[in-house]
Amino acid sequence: MHFIMTSRTIDNLELHDGTDLPSVLFDTNVVLDVILERKPYAIDSAKAVARMFCLHPRAFISASAVTDLHFILSKHLKEQSLVYDALDNVFKLFAIADVSAINIYNAHAARPKDFEDAVVGSIAASNGFDYVVTRNTKDFEELPVAAITPTEFLKIEL
Repeated sequence: MHFIMTSRTIDNLELHDGTDLPSVLFDTNVVLDVILERKPYAIDSAKAVARMFCLHPRAFISASAVTDLHFILSKHLKEQSLVYDALDNVFKLFAIADVSAINIYNAHAARPKDFEDAVVGSIAASNGFDYVVTRNTKDFEELPVAAITPTEFLKIEL
């Protein structure tokens, strides 16, 4: 397993100080696409994460995503050391957005089809994120945040 950043993926990326760039919350599915090399999504997700590297510290995952990542990676990777190595890399790339009780209550009040995505949407809204980068934008249509795919994120002029 190789993880996220290689010299190939970060070629031609210009680093910024982040002050004039959008703040972005990455959904768990995008991070998993990269770590687990899930096809056909891994390539654009990896490119979006690599592009995100230029935005640091304005790129985030939710605190709840960390527990989800640990749980899912533990099922896919045979050794716990690999799970923690993957999370170490995630922590190098993303800041973590806190999950508050208000986020949980707001998600619950929305009565969404996908509760996890409603929590992510509430976190994004309460923290003023410009975008949630996710593969399943449909689950965010009723939520108070702009959701875009990794492919769409790559097309945004920064």
